[in-house]
Amino acid sequence: MVEKDGDGTLLTFLWRDRGPTNDVLVLVNKLADRNRLDLSRMSRLPGTDLWHLTYRVRDDWQGSYQLAPDEEPAPPAERDAARWRRVATNLMAGPLNPETLPQSRPPHRSVAAGPGAAAGPRWWRPRHGTPAGTVDVVELPRRVWRYTPPGYRPAAGPYPLLVLLDGDVWGPLLPVARSWTT
Repeated sequence: MVEKDGDGTLLTFLWRDRGPTNDVLVLVNKLADRNRLDLSRMSRLPGTDLWHLTYRVRDDWQGSYQLAPDEEPAPPAERDAARWRRVATNLMAGPLNPETLPQSRPPHRSVAAGPGAAAGPRWWRPRHGTPAGTVDVVELPRRVWRYTPPGYRPAAGPYPLLVLLDGDVWGPLLPVARSWTT
């Protein structure tokens, strides 16, 4: 659910019980802290089967998210940190959101966006007629995938920089360049 709020946007994630649910986490890219999963815990709307968590974001925010319902009784001696790590293994895309981020295998990620985010096809989808740059692999202490735009000339001055960690995973799925190689 997306609501305008002054200069920002309220982005509310919802979950409807499918059965007895103890808790639900929503792990939102750029908003969730994997070291503090308890902060991603949804609240049940009293007297209903609805769970919710709201974030205030910029109007142009867009990102992916996954839900993790806890539908199993917690072992009696389970501590909170261990419990949240266990619940986070139940990750799934939002069942009512048809827009997902391409991935090679489940669990898939749903996509959410504020009202000021780029309209039309999402940034990761190739656009017809857009010239292709090139990608090569550079071996530093860590393997890095370097994209250069079409017509790249080092002497022309500085170019914008895109850093895509885990390029072997994300590159083929998010077509930054049609010539992506791993």
